[in-house]
Amino acid sequence: MYVVITSVDPLRLYVYKGDVLFRFCPVKYYPFDPEILDKYVVGDDYLPIWSVPSLKKYYTELGFSMKDSFDAYIKERGKNPTDMWERVYDAIREVVLMKEMQIREVSKRFGNGRNFFELVRFDLALDADLNVYMMEANMSPNLSSAHYPPNQLLYEQVIFNMFALVGIGKRTKRESLKIRQVKRIKI
Repeated sequence: MYVVITSVDPLRLYVYKGDVLFRFCPVKYYPFDPEILDKYVVGDDYLPIWSVPSLKKYYTELGFSMKDSFDAYIKERGKNPTDMWERVYDAIREVVLMKEMQIREVSKRFGNGRNFFELVRFDLALDADLNVYMMEANMSPNLSSAHYPPNQLLYEQVIFNMFALVGIGKRTKRESLKIRQVKRIKI
């Protein structure tokens, strides 16, 4: 989940809800083997959503976003993802509130805290019952799509919307980021 902290006095943060970066371990967890790190560690060569058989049809064939693909899959299994997303937002709020004083202290290096922003990616894990577990918070997360080009749209949306929040850009919509084909006419 991408989060922008735009002020520390008062504390103000925004969660980007347009889409979510889903990353999966490249090797199936079961049967578990602690010697095989790719079964439980999500590294640089993670399994992207478009390669996960149960999610591929939503993302690739139907053109859903990563979040919408996940939500459709969960709903198809008779579960409601809404409560899980609320637990995700609660976990993010809890961590930021827990670290509020430290954020304030660090931000004093940059002025009074009112002209402050930080982009953070919160990494969370889910279990089979959609319980949410906070893994880590990445300050200044990598937004390069060089390794997985399909992530470019998400990263651009996050960046453009962050710039809009801090007053140096305009918000974008998914449709506005689609690449338009231009026909070349020979003269």
